[in-house]
Amino acid sequence: EKRYLINFYVDYILTHNFSIKKKYQNISKSLVYPTGSFLSNNSSIKNKSKKYDLLFISTFRNNKENVIINDKISLNDYIKAEAILVKHIFEYCKLNKKTLFILPTPKKNQEFAEKQFFKNLFEQEENWKFLKRKNNDFDYPYNTVDQSEIVVGIDSTLLYESFARGTKTIFFDIRPKNSYLAKKRHFAWPKKYKKDGPFWTSSNEPKKIHQIIKNVSLINSKDWKKIINKYKK
Repeated sequence: EKRYLINFYVDYILTHNFSIKKKYQNISKSLVYPTGSFLSNNSSIKNKSKKYDLLFISTFRNNKENVIINDKISLNDYIKAEAILVKHIFEYCKLNKKTLFILPTPKKNQEFAEKQFFKNLFEQEENWKFLKRKNNDFDYPYNTVDQSEIVVGIDSTLLYESFARGTKTIFFDIRPKNSYLAKKRHFAWPKKYKKDGPFWTSSNEPKKIHQIIKNVSLINSKDWKKIINKYKK
């Protein structure tokens, strides 16, 4: 049964995909059009040489009050899971003589805390770099993913944009979940897929993380294009 928000109305709603379109149609009488990402679609794909071995898209949030996400799961739980994931990814880079690049969030008010977060994780390690996000340069994150061999992360919108732009991209669906969040916070929501696929996993175990990065790195460009065409909508 459809539920309409009768007290609020807009003429048009523009969404990233058809699955989100259906969600809005269930709560509104607006005309809903799936347009993709305006920012990504207005930034031309740069076929430059790859300069970043492995690019991690940070979703760090500076959380002094430990905000509760749902039930007993807090934002600190989210951050702890991300920290574990990043360490496992970094270990893969060390074993394979790769450099891990961190693309921070565009939130300038947490820039210092975010950099310290990663410094504390890696301590005196050398084969990682924290990139400097440029203010009001909307092309910068897209140029960065275009120049990356593999882009990895959890659930940032930039990950989905990176995948759609053709870059090898891996989603680690490792957020803490309860029965509610398992339905609302997962890879490709609201679309439902298995917990593991050719470029995503719900495991935060080092062996599984290392394996999927290795598998994606070995996929040739022709087969990667087939994967993109199958899932990009």
